[in-house]
Amino acid sequence: MRNSTYDLFRGTLRENGVLIGTVEGLQAATNRMSCLALTAPGDYFLFHLGNIVASITKTPNALQPETSPVWKIVIVSSDSNHLSALTEILKKRGLEPICTPTVVQFRNVLSRHSIGLVFCDSTLSDGDYRDVINASRSVGSKARIVVTSRQANWPEYLEAIRVGAFDVISAPCRPKDVDWMVIQARRDDRKMAKQLITSGERSLVRGDA
Repeated sequence: MRNSTYDLFRGTLRENGVLIGTVEGLQAATNRMSCLALTAPGDYFLFHLGNIVASITKTPNALQPETSPVWKIVIVSSDSNHLSALTEILKKRGLEPICTPTVVQFRNVLSRHSIGLVFCDSTLSDGDYRDVINASRSVGSKARIVVTSRQANWPEYLEAIRVGAFDVISAPCRPKDVDWMVIQARRDDRKMAKQLITSGERSLVRGDA
């Protein structure tokens, strides 16, 4: 997220890491962590607002990126019943979502939190899922926007993916669909972390780092 700073720690355990720098921006911080792990092997962790958001651990054969399961999930829904039901599903899985009923309030949450996953109704009292996607992208957030729709038909799915949604699921949401979206979002985090490490390796070869 724009203007967010991340603290970079090194240590054998998350609890006793030593602060070695603060970097602005998640991508810049992750790139810095990757380059340090390549030149000085060890365990590295990124902290943001007290939470570990990414880590790299040196193994005998390779650097294994591990995206922390601790990131913010947001529900954007103007339907109080749907909002409560989806919140309950996530809380039963040990997740504490941030709930916002409008696009305006979602923008406010974006300015204060680093968000990994968003469940958003297809229509809202002051807009629709497109407005949520646009708000997220306008601040450089990489949040995955999952559209929750009572129709969830093929044309709506194609349109949602075209404008940048992560996926579309039926509403009311089924627990197994919610679980799958969380799993997929975390897998996407790990994929992005691996890509950043590869980018860091290329920079070292070119002498950029």
